[in-house]
Parts: sequence; structure tokens; C-alpha cells
Amino acid sequence: MYAVQGQSRVLWGGTGDGITGVHEWVFTPTSAGTQVETTESFAGSPVDADREGMQRVLDGSLTSWLNHLKNAAEAAG
Repeated sequence: MYAVQGQSRVLWGGTGDGITGVHEWVFTPTSAGTQVETTESFAGSPVDADREGMQRVLDGSLTSWLNHLKNAAEAAG
């Protein structure tokens, strides 16, 4: 974990399988609920070898995590 700012920001990262990832999630209260904004980066030889494929993997992962977060928040009421 690189940084946590209350309930508004989480920044973390690490390296696995030759890929270094950095992930930032920012949570902003709105009149409709909470907006979640992510900034993600991948770097390393596997990324360099297949940028489009790795972008699809990253996009799919983000969509999955955001859906899990949304479902958990809605279940909590």
C-alpha cells in the first residue's frame, strides 16, 4: 500500500509475472452516491510485447472490480 487518504483515495501497486502495476482509486461523494475514478498503469516486458492484449486484460479487470464494488455497495444499502 503506497497511500490511503481517509475514505477518499487508495494508491497501491506491485510486481508480478514481470509486470509492475500501480493502481489509484479516488472516491468522491456526489448527490447520487459516490463516484469512483481509477487510474491504472502496467509496465514491463509482457506489456511491451502485447500492449493491446494487456490493455484488454486491464480493462476487463477494472470492469470486474468496479462491478463487484457496486454490487457490494448496493447490497449494503
